[in-house]
Amino acid sequence: MTPSKLLETVLAYLGLFRADAAVIAFFSFLLGAELAGGATWASLASALLVTGFSANFCYVYNAWTDRENDRVNKPGRPIPSGRVTPARARNYAWFLFAGSLAYPFLVAASSEALALYLAIPLLGWAYSSPWPRLKNHPPFSILIVSMGLTIPMVLGHIHIRGAGSKGWFFFLLFWFASVVVPLKDMGDEAGDLSVGECNLYHRFGSRLVVFSLAGLFAGLAASPFVPAPWMLRAGAGCLFGAGLCLVGAYYLAGVPRRPYRAAILLVDFLAVSGWVAAFAVNRGLVPAPARLWIQKGLGLG
Repeated sequence: MTPSKLLETVLAYLGLFRADAAVIAFFSFLLGAELAGGATWASLASALLVTGFSANFCYVYNAWTDRENDRVNKPGRPIPSGRVTPARARNYAWFLFAGSLAYPFLVAASSEALALYLAIPLLGWAYSSPWPRLKNHPPFSILIVSMGLTIPMVLGHIHIRGAGSKGWFFFLLFWFASVVVPLKDMGDEAGDLSVGECNLYHRFGSRLVVFSLAGLFAGLAASPFVPAPWMLRAGAGCLFGAGLCLVGAYYLAGVPRRPYRAAILLVDFLAVSGWVAAFAVNRGLVPAPARLWIQKGLGLG
């Protein structure tokens, strides 16, 4: 195999995973660790494992089981376009699944961490598998995707076990995911219906957007009052506020065309920028007076 062909093959397999989802899994894990007092080299290794095996499995397996839907909805993806055969995608998914069930026993420091590590691939399997195919059974489908988006940050936090509980902050993030995840079906109606799958946007139409707007507004209103460090409350409020603007713009003007993808890119930005800020504070890269103020605001002191 020539180097160019090898690179093409590697990129095709990487294309089974979504870059925005990889960024969320990796940087939210590290952000959780920084919010617990500071990530370590072990945290970095665990973040790579969570991203490269657990989260990767969920998307690769979904790409395989959704291959018929994607022939209509996303014909350029690796399987419909023929860059990866269904058989090879399936084998790759089961390799990742096996790894996702094995490595947690080497890195989990507690029974709760082990349960969360194992939950990611098991939830991904339950969502996409021909049975029970919870993708077709809301609200379970919404809850599973929302949990998959928030568990890595919780894992990063309990990996370090920093002082102070940030459970309410994690709940706000789960809430945000739960009210924007239903929008992921927008634009996929044709492919889903062609294979008899559930599509929430086809079922509820604009009412689905109204549901998201109501949930985002409720989250924005609740953010200042949850028992969490004030900077985390402010960050959650900004997330809900920005999400409200994105979905509201779609409802009023039809842009962006895929508000769910826009919301995920927003989460990517906040995960990366939040990690950079917390990393800088924990490593003493911020001047002392400001550092102490930020540490207190993030609940690090």
